[in-house]
Amino acid sequence: MSEILQPGERVELNRVAVDGTAISIATLEAAAAPPPPAPEPVAPLFPVGVVVGSAIAWELRFVQILRAPVARMEFGIGTPADQLADEIDAYAKAGVRAHLLASFRGRIPTDTEAKSLASWAKAYGPGGTFWQGKTYPPEVAVRNIEFGNETSYSYQWSDNSATTYASRAKAYAQKFATADAAIATVNDRVGLLAIGDGMNTAAWITNMASAVPDIGARTCAFSVHPYGPRWQQRMAETVAALEAVGVQEGRLLVTEWGLSTDNGRALSDNYGWNKAMTYDEAAAVLRGVLAQMRLVYGSRLGAFFLYQAHDQYASGTQTGREAYFGGVKLDGTAKGAYTGAVLEAIALGKTAA
Repeated sequence: MSEILQPGERVELNRVAVDGTAISIATLEAAAAPPPPAPEPVAPLFPVGVVVGSAIAWELRFVQILRAPVARMEFGIGTPADQLADEIDAYAKAGVRAHLLASFRGRIPTDTEAKSLASWAKAYGPGGTFWQGKTYPPEVAVRNIEFGNETSYSYQWSDNSATTYASRAKAYAQKFATADAAIATVNDRVGLLAIGDGMNTAAWITNMASAVPDIGARTCAFSVHPYGPRWQQRMAETVAALEAVGVQEGRLLVTEWGLSTDNGRALSDNYGWNKAMTYDEAAAVLRGVLAQMRLVYGSRLGAFFLYQAHDQYASGTQTGREAYFGGVKLDGTAKGAYTGAVLEAIALGKTAA
């Protein structure tokens, strides 16, 4: 009866001649067990939310279909805090946290407008006055406010010369600092996001930092909108620009990213992706981009928002890119595999929310 040697086990055998005399002694040793394979790196997760349009209350049903835990919603800067109450309350009752965008398209806000964001933080941030006497779970309280949307992009302005662009970045940063200081006095648990990419990302960040040298310490994260196949290069440009001004390991939030698809029908544009993208192709791209973002940026990436919750038009009725960025169709039905991938990403992100 033979025995199987275990890894590392040692045994001595006598070799015996035909006449019975021992002629040698040999030692056999089982091969050492190979080292266990190194564990695969675990890519940190981040919350995945959706962007809603201007009809915020009406759009809640689409957010619920997608089961998103957080929704990015826009209000004009300077809007009185009590005018946000109905929308924030409706979403909170549905278990959805509001991520607030304070917008000021094509201009720089005034000091008064910047300071007014303190009233939003005071009312709706963790422990805020709005939540007093209510029994909503604490995770629905507002955590972040974005200071402007794409103010650094050229389409909002008629003059984008280098001098004007630099001046704009400096003015933006100064008003950002004003808003940050006001928020900190009433609720330091609400973070303010600064714009972190643009027409010329390096110039934008360099000039922000020249006006407000501690911009990195003031912001809870830098927002980026890395549409298209060059998304990783665009995010890398933000990281490099931040490091060049001394902001190491600056946190990023992807507050817009999306794909336009009407299941293979050719559209006007898709930010460099296939203009006739199918739902299956869109699902594969979304999964691939999110997986790569987790690997490259890890816990440095604080959240990812899909633009947008639903298509703006019925399938087959438009050719414009903006019509078909939805996670679901306009009628709320699924966009095949793409909606499945969106649901999967949101569910996975909930473990990090």
